[in-house]
Amino acid sequence: MNVHRFSTLVFIVFLLISLTAQAQEGLLLRKQLDAQQVPQNMNTLVVTLYDSKDGEVSVAQQTFFPGEWRLVQTRNAVVLSVNFTELPAAEHHNGLWIEMRADNRSLGRRVLIEAAGTPGVTFAAGNDLDMDGNRIRNMADPSAAQDAATKAYVDNKISTGDITAVIAGVGLNGGASIGDATLNIDIPLILDGSEGSSVDTAGLIQAHNTSLFGYGIEAYGARAGAYFHDGNDSGYAAVGFGNYGIEAHGDEAGVYAQGQTGGADIILGGSADQTNEDDGIVRSDPAYPSSDIFLVSNDAIRFDLDKDGNGEDADFEIFNKNDVKIFNVDESGDVTMGGHGLVAFPRPAYESNWTGVLLGGNATLTHNLGHNSGNYVVDIICKDTEVGGRDIHASSYSSTEWRNLTNSQITIHRAAGDLTCDLIKIRIWMYAY
Repeated sequence: MNVHRFSTLVFIVFLLISLTAQAQEGLLLRKQLDAQQVPQNMNTLVVTLYDSKDGEVSVAQQTFFPGEWRLVQTRNAVVLSVNFTELPAAEHHNGLWIEMRADNRSLGRRVLIEAAGTPGVTFAAGNDLDMDGNRIRNMADPSAAQDAATKAYVDNKISTGDITAVIAGVGLNGGASIGDATLNIDIPLILDGSEGSSVDTAGLIQAHNTSLFGYGIEAYGARAGAYFHDGNDSGYAAVGFGNYGIEAHGDEAGVYAQGQTGGADIILGGSADQTNEDDGIVRSDPAYPSSDIFLVSNDAIRFDLDKDGNGEDADFEIFNKNDVKIFNVDESGDVTMGGHGLVAFPRPAYESNWTGVLLGGNATLTHNLGHNSGNYVVDIICKDTEVGGRDIHASSYSSTEWRNLTNSQITIHRAAGDLTCDLIKIRIWMYAY
């Protein structure tokens, strides 16, 4: 309530109570003045009280001298107060107003009660205005736009959530700004949208921040900054018309994804760069020429080909920078390799050191490869310390051979007449477990 309305209401209260009781000690009258109206070195103040009843006007007038009035400076105005003792004789009032003149200069007229046919203010038993206690009693619930509302009525509407802040179809439009504010409740805001007539993508909340490092929406939570869920069982949908649909940064990981009930943690949708738009693409940062991709696992890394079993050709392929296929594994397990620098024959699972064996003697080597030794492929080679390497297996050459192969050891034998295989080496491959 501003100073003008407050001082007027206080004035009415004192005036009406005094008139009703026919107080003998006088009536306190107050008039709010603008700055330019404040009397300077005033000698006399003439106050006239007009009381209207049934078309007749009763007039009471009183002259005041210095010391008989008060000027009080409030926050926004000056209030002139006098104790008026010349009261009109009327007991019931259709109209009531005052006029003040300072040194014959009008300070204006104030209407206190104005009625059209019936009294504008009626006091009956049990009804009172108490400004000291801030009470307004015996008020009905508001029904019209101009009706007042009690604190109890407003509190009840807030507690039951029955406050309509915006009329449907009007919206909130204005240039007002709201500073930092906190809504310390579990769910401070619920927005319900409806399907519009346009096919354009709609949203309940839109945020625009054009600063260099600005965020459209910033959220923090003890477990997650935001939780999203929609009717299609999708948590979050984003369309990036610039570089990225979603950009994420984190000290441990940029994105942490966990699929529920055995579902995939990440599903890559079709890329518009592909003709059929059915190929998911993972790539390193294009902004860094030396960027790499590392697949790191505590245990296995597995690739499943032809998961849907729809009969299409399914291959694991590697291409070089010239878009030339240099490695291929199809769904049947066939491997095709090409290009320079590739090893066409795999390294053995076990390879012994060069081992010397006496003429006609044996040597047992331990490989501990395990599994089924029937799936081993064994190669034995020897070399003459003077001539060089040889690979002689025929008995007519009186050379060497391997014997007694198990899943942990193998025995090599050197013939008694062999004079060339001074050193022997064993290599083993496993083509199945």
